[in-house]
Amino acid sequence: MKRLILFLLIVGLVGCNPFKKEEPKEEPPKQEEVKPTPKPEPTIEDDAPTAIVLESGWKKEYEKILSDKIKSHGPNLLKYKNDVGYWVKLFCGTAGAESAYKPWTTYWEKELGVSCLSVWDKARCEKFVANWNKKQKYSSRYAYIDRKGWDRVTKTFYLSEGLLQLSYSDKKYYGCDFDWEKDQFKLDDDHEKSIFDPKKNLECGVVILNRLVGKKGTPFFNSGHYWAVLKPSNKRHKDFKWYRDNKCGS
Repeated sequence: MKRLILFLLIVGLVGCNPFKKEEPKEEPPKQEEVKPTPKPEPTIEDDAPTAIVLESGWKKEYEKILSDKIKSHGPNLLKYKNDVGYWVKLFCGTAGAESAYKPWTTYWEKELGVSCLSVWDKARCEKFVANWNKKQKYSSRYAYIDRKGWDRVTKTFYLSEGLLQLSYSDKKYYGCDFDWEKDQFKLDDDHEKSIFDPKKNLECGVVILNRLVGKKGTPFFNSGHYWAVLKPSNKRHKDFKWYRDNKCGS
């Protein structure tokens, strides 16, 4: 029994040896800190109209054209607000929402009513209607339609064209400098058409809006065919305001 006790004491002393060196503990590998990817700063393009492709942008030369025309042919505009800069920004916002500043933009006013009536060009008219959304180059001015959507100058359906999306009939009603006599022999998307000339298109817009403001007392009205983007009740009015506030200078 004594031997057993002595053996256990010896084993205990050996196990508790204060001079025994402890094995160094291995530390777990340090994990690199993963920093969160910073979110990009929001830009004005984040709120841009999704249906509109931003193109070349507003040009300073357009401002000079508008400024001169407003001073000479915009008495009703200046009576409403005697600030040329205000009107330049308004036209800038309108052009942005209507054409994204592409002078050769063309839009077929289908809502005005379309009906291919003429027998000899019926097939040509129907082909145009079928291919319009495919953006095919196609001279289509010889397709007559009903009087509801009839351009009184071209004698065909309405196309809204240029920076401010105007039509050749504006020459008849507002004296705009569009030359249908020459343009009728060109393709609809020919960039040399007079209605695509930024100067002629913008100056025509000033004359039209000046008359409308004289009649309605405001540039923002919900009736009529001109510029849906200026109508507060129209969903595209917010596009006009976005362009005016973000793309048209100070």
